[in-house]
Amino acid sequence: MQALRLLAIACLMLSPALAAAQASALPSASLPSSSSPANDPLDPRAPVPPLPAVGALDGYTSFQPARVAAWRHSNETVAAAPPSHAGHAGHGVSTAPDPHAGHNMSAAPDPHAGHNMGATPDPHAGHNMSAAPDPHAGHDMMAAPDPHAGHNMGAAPTPAAEHQHAH
Repeated sequence: MQALRLLAIACLMLSPALAAAQASALPSASLPSSSSPANDPLDPRAPVPPLPAVGALDGYTSFQPARVAAWRHSNETVAAAPPSHAGHAGHGVSTAPDPHAGHNMSAAPDPHAGHNMGATPDPHAGHNMSAAPDPHAGHDMMAAPDPHAGHNMGAAPTPAAEHQHAH
């Protein structure tokens, strides 16, 4: 969408420049007079000079692959490189000046110096922190009835005991 907007803006900016270039290329006798109502830019019937035909692929050159050198020649070229670079074109070789040169790189001062960094004061100081009243006071907090009451909750019977038959 952004590319379409840029194209539209380019077309709007280019059309007056092309018209001015064409107007300057035409002899002045061939131009209609500027007082003529036929030159009104808002008039769709106004005569306009023809635009030059420009092909979309004018000036295009096709891709040409890089020529590959013989491997022996490539090896000799790399071997002849200065020893400081060892054929790596400066990768890993630091030639930049030390960014810390001229700076005091000792330990930074303590940011807490001058501040009372002892134990933090008691946040409850000045408040009545006696035991809070029982939140259940005044409520009937009788224990809930046993949900198992009335059920035989003893050990589960063994299956063999249920199926004992007299012989």
